[in-house]
Amino acid sequence: MEKRFYLLLVLVLVLSLAGCQQVVATEAPATEEPVIEEPEATEEPEATEEPEATEEAESVSLLIWVTGGETDGGMVQAAADAYTAEHHNVTISAEVVPWSDAHTKVLAAAAAGSGPDVITGGMSWGLELGQNDGMIDLNAQYPDIVKDIQEHTMPNIWEAIVPATGEVYAVQHYATVNMMYYRTDILEEVTGSTDTPTTWEEFTDLLDQLQAAGYDAPLLWRWGNTDWMGYHGFLYQAGGTYYSPDCSEVTLNTPEAAQALDFMLELYSKYNTPTDAWPDQVAFVNGDAPVMIDGNWIIPDFDLTRPEIAGLWTPANMPAGPSGKSVTFLGGNIIGIMSYTPQASQDVAADFIHYLYSQEGVEAQANYIASQNGIFIPPYDGFVDYIPVNDELKASVVDILATAYGPPSCPGFEAGNPGITKAIQEAIFGEIDAETALEKMQAALEETLNQ
Repeated sequence: MEKRFYLLLVLVLVLSLAGCQQVVATEAPATEEPVIEEPEATEEPEATEEPEATEEAESVSLLIWVTGGETDGGMVQAAADAYTAEHHNVTISAEVVPWSDAHTKVLAAAAAGSGPDVITGGMSWGLELGQNDGMIDLNAQYPDIVKDIQEHTMPNIWEAIVPATGEVYAVQHYATVNMMYYRTDILEEVTGSTDTPTTWEEFTDLLDQLQAAGYDAPLLWRWGNTDWMGYHGFLYQAGGTYYSPDCSEVTLNTPEAAQALDFMLELYSKYNTPTDAWPDQVAFVNGDAPVMIDGNWIIPDFDLTRPEIAGLWTPANMPAGPSGKSVTFLGGNIIGIMSYTPQASQDVAADFIHYLYSQEGVEAQANYIASQNGIFIPPYDGFVDYIPVNDELKASVVDILATAYGPPSCPGFEAGNPGITKAIQEAIFGEIDAETALEKMQAALEETLNQ
């Protein structure tokens, strides 16, 4: 998972293709014929007993490029091994591609018409590739599978990966969310309470109190620091959007978007939030920064890796903005099939993707991640019991996921969001003012709209 670039889909019972064929082969037994005296009548039932009816399916090998790290690859391979144990004609290999290289490599594979059969990657990648004929429309070829998945997918996740026109170039593989973390011992010492902020006003009031108590830089920001993913939540909290509902125009240069940017910039200018890319957790652990923004993945083993503060921290929702919404960034990986993949391989790949949303598929992935002291969040809440944390933390994760908004499913966003990040950083470092930054952010998305 790119921790740069954070439940949930429900159980789907998967029938293997070979199993379906077997049912069809036995649905019309020859004994239903009332008369079998003539030779022709006895020849037909004999034909159904020929080896062709029970012949093993053709062997298929799939290569999956898994964007992320070794743990991501191990998770997919664990599910693949469980799948191939039931489908002896199928071989599946998961190859890890780091986030730093994955986008470029996947685009190159699509252009060359050669490479992996299946890819996982950023949430906007399916739309980007699919609209340029790089990935198949799962809804067009496998509508029953897509229907099952959509019925059990949280709407906020589905909307982040499927455009209004209905093409389904990929489905969510797993979800990640950005979260607030607070040192409850320090909050109680400074404010007399362990209550966490629920609004922008309460949040900045807490930061003011912490600064007055000697915490000069009270906020440690890790995932989303100084980039578009960090701005993302504030934009929706303020009531802003990137595009109009039909994706026909960019809507970033608005008062709501400006309010979101001003709020973000103040975290650096007034509260001295470090601008390091992925700063170490040490400031949160030693208490110098009692507030932290980070992904959900630190939850399962945080008490184990940071025993000195075990029980002295809590996760929480992002504070609600002027819109009244508590919105956080929804990330994770999508999974889809490359368009150059042979048809027989596409069929097996679709069945495997379906399997990932079955109980067996989820268990295989969740158990592997748990063995690595990680947390697997399938994109649906039916499997929350597989999250290896206590009930209180589990409830917090589920609650936060319900507030998560993914990247907009509009054309050109994947190509345009680096321009948003560049403008935000120029404003943070004082190279341009907020008004100019917003104009540049608007222009970056307009340039890539419909490309």
